[in-house]
Amino acid sequence: MVSKLDKTKKRFPSEQLSLTEPLENDHKAKKKKTTLIISLSLCIGLSIVFAAYRTISRIISEKKYQKININIKIPNLKFTPTKNIDLNTEVDSVIKGSDTLWSFYIETLPKTENSFSWSKNRDQLFIGDNPDSVSLQLQKKGDNPDSLVKNNLPEGTKIKENQVTGDNYFEYQSIITVPGKQIFLVIKTSGANNLEKSKSLVPLLVEKIYWAVIKI
Repeated sequence: MVSKLDKTKKRFPSEQLSLTEPLENDHKAKKKKTTLIISLSLCIGLSIVFAAYRTISRIISEKKYQKININIKIPNLKFTPTKNIDLNTEVDSVIKGSDTLWSFYIETLPKTENSFSWSKNRDQLFIGDNPDSVSLQLQKKGDNPDSLVKNNLPEGTKIKENQVTGDNYFEYQSIITVPGKQIFLVIKTSGANNLEKSKSLVPLLVEKIYWAVIKI
């Protein structure tokens, strides 16, 4: 005896095939589309790789590549005085016509490679001594409110000084503090017929030097 389900299958076989065929066709189309995309991607990728290889090979063979040289220069930070000063002119304006030998040594402190220094007839100074030793001795002294040159410098200027009087000579040693630095100076007058007159020119000389050096 045949069941109703079997009868139904036998009665509508063509209807069942018509339902499965579109599904199979759609699956095959998607599979072909995927295969085509993969094939195209592989072809394009290989073409790019071969093209890049040929280009690089040609550049290397023709030696068209250039070496890149990176040359970094470190700027030379060397500072120079913003203004030039002529101390010869400054001191000559005071000692011109004097019958004595004048010797000078000027230096800005602290001492660096950019420190200003100037001297005249230095061989008459630091006999048996040196500038560093003299400046160190002055640094140990207290400020002198009754300095020989206080009336020729701005009020309140800090001055450390030493006065040396010998046979027919006078030497003035001083460290004058100015904003940002110190002026170390040594002035010596010798061989004068009137030593006191020559000594009286020292404050004016210090004044000239002071105003010139602080411009640096």
